[in-house]
Amino acid sequence: MESQDFLALIEQRLGALEARLDLIADRQLTAEVKRTIARVDLPFALAKACYVLEIIVRDIFQITSKVNPMPKTVPGFMAPGPFRADQIRPGDPYELSNGHTIACLPTGGRGSQANLIGAAVLDSDPAVESAGVDTGFALTPATLRAPDVAVGNVADAPGWVKDQTPPLAVEYADSGQDEAELADKIADLLAGGTRFLWVVRLVGPQRVEVHAPGVPMQLAYPGEVLEAPGILRNPVPVVALFDRSAAHEVTLKNLLQRKGYRDLEQVREEARAAGQEEGRVEGREEGKAEGGLAALRDALVLVLAQRGLSLAPEQRAAIADCTDPDRLRHWLRQAAVVASASEVFSRSPD
Repeated sequence: MESQDFLALIEQRLGALEARLDLIADRQLTAEVKRTIARVDLPFALAKACYVLEIIVRDIFQITSKVNPMPKTVPGFMAPGPFRADQIRPGDPYELSNGHTIACLPTGGRGSQANLIGAAVLDSDPAVESAGVDTGFALTPATLRAPDVAVGNVADAPGWVKDQTPPLAVEYADSGQDEAELADKIADLLAGGTRFLWVVRLVGPQRVEVHAPGVPMQLAYPGEVLEAPGILRNPVPVVALFDRSAAHEVTLKNLLQRKGYRDLEQVREEARAAGQEEGRVEGREEGKAEGGLAALRDALVLVLAQRGLSLAPEQRAAIADCTDPDRLRHWLRQAAVVASASEVFSRSPD
């Protein structure tokens, strides 16, 4: 396009937008950045003018280059934005990239459930010392990123995690995902030091994209496992990041390993051994059953304690008095995933 034609196009677009600029700006600012601009050390009118100009430039760039969807920044046009990580407060629905705000909207039902089970699987791994959901990492003063799930470098303190990234980050991508923004987020985290970033695709064939610095993206599918050497001890079955039942199995195994058990089968083996030993004195069958019940009770209490879920005296009594191994196994499975100890006993076996 000739420069004269380009300037004419700019003039045309400015004229067409003039009547509705205030409406566009007010609507956009109210939805995305108005609360943040109020805390910025700039006159509100200046910040608003910068935002309106960005709308115009994006509109023109889209027409001239026929790019769809639009990138977040337009090379040669967009300067660093005015916002800084310390101007965003915990709870504000924004991330930052190069000083530009990025709205982070609520997650749908499918995405929220997937985030929950993925976080449980990863946080329970025996090698993981810290993990978080939507933890804000201030990679630079002008860049703030919050992965859906972060593993490592999650401080037990208020405020953003500064000058660090999680060694492993997970993003769940559902319908409506802004792919350009996701690509920017991946680039920001990997450039900041994240070693592995898994994108769990909830739309289309179940698959996980594995991103790492300096290597091509790889894909993993159900039936395969994901590994993060030096971050996770155990491989993660791909299906456990999608399927609730599979996630529960992995989470339970991880929690048992944190207490020294290999897996649930070892608990059963020790239960049988304890039953056999006691059976030599009081009768083999009776001893085997009681030994199995004792091991299941101990495993249930250990899992709840490891997850920081306190038992009330009546709940401890219910565990001690229970003589139904199926019920104890059901409680044990629930203990790996519930949010409170009371939920263990309120849910009936399937």
